[in-house]
Amino acid sequence: MIVIDRVIQKQILLLVLFFSMIEPVSGIGCNLLVPPKGTMVTPLGSVYCDKRIEMVRSHSCLTSYGCRRMLETAFQPLQLGPLTLPNRFIKAGANENMSKQGRPTRAMRMHHEALIKGGVGMTTMAYVAVEKDGRTLPDQVWVHDEAMADLRAVTGAVHQAGGKIAAQITHGGSFVTGVFIPRRLQSSVSGFNPAGLLRGNMFRRAMNERDMDRMVGLFVNAAERCFEAGFDAVEIHMGHGYLLNQFLSPLDNQRKDQYGGSAENRARFPARVLRAVKDAVGDRMAVIAKINVADGRS
Repeated sequence: MIVIDRVIQKQILLLVLFFSMIEPVSGIGCNLLVPPKGTMVTPLGSVYCDKRIEMVRSHSCLTSYGCRRMLETAFQPLQLGPLTLPNRFIKAGANENMSKQGRPTRAMRMHHEALIKGGVGMTTMAYVAVEKDGRTLPDQVWVHDEAMADLRAVTGAVHQAGGKIAAQITHGGSFVTGVFIPRRLQSSVSGFNPAGLLRGNMFRRAMNERDMDRMVGLFVNAAERCFEAGFDAVEIHMGHGYLLNQFLSPLDNQRKDQYGGSAENRARFPARVLRAVKDAVGDRMAVIAKINVADGRS
């Protein structure tokens, strides 16, 4: 765990104060969520907090009544669908590198347990692939029978510590940098695949309707299995170049059919995935999504 120094403390505090002035703040340092009209977006990366988040209350910058009042929303409960969080501190999904052979390790359990004990309302297990071929890295967690007991160990530890935990479910599509897949990788478009060069995944193919139906089923199944494993929420990864982002991004998606062109068309397939997952588990667990703030080019 990394102890937060004074410079980072001040940066975190400024972010909290800024977002407090706009919308109720759902996170600090770990993930700042500003949900407009029920939409959950997680734009910022994570900061690992080894000290209790309560330290913010006693920070020297908070001597004025106005500043203290602006922070109150960060410590208030937050309702996400059927899930109630004790506060609005949410640890963002970011690769922990704490899994082996597709299963979380003891280090993963201790990592998320420590975050909850430090005051985070909900932590997020990152990069849970919906199938084996959806992994980006060889040891990445993916949804299969052999992983269920280990996943339950992590969620059980988090619940025992008094917190909540989300599973970030994802599929790499053509963005597979650490695993060789002996076939063309699925994506929004066909052609050369620069992201796969290091592992010989040199070509990708455009998904058709049957591919999309199958992928929707994989995300739904992953959400169902995550509920069985004790997760309180699922976060659908729609950012950072992974499969669903390959449809959303105009830099990737050059399709000429109903899934390309306008923003509405590019969002059509990711929205189908989101709707299917919400219909399947939305009455039992929170369903949120992670998307890009920008694609890296102006």
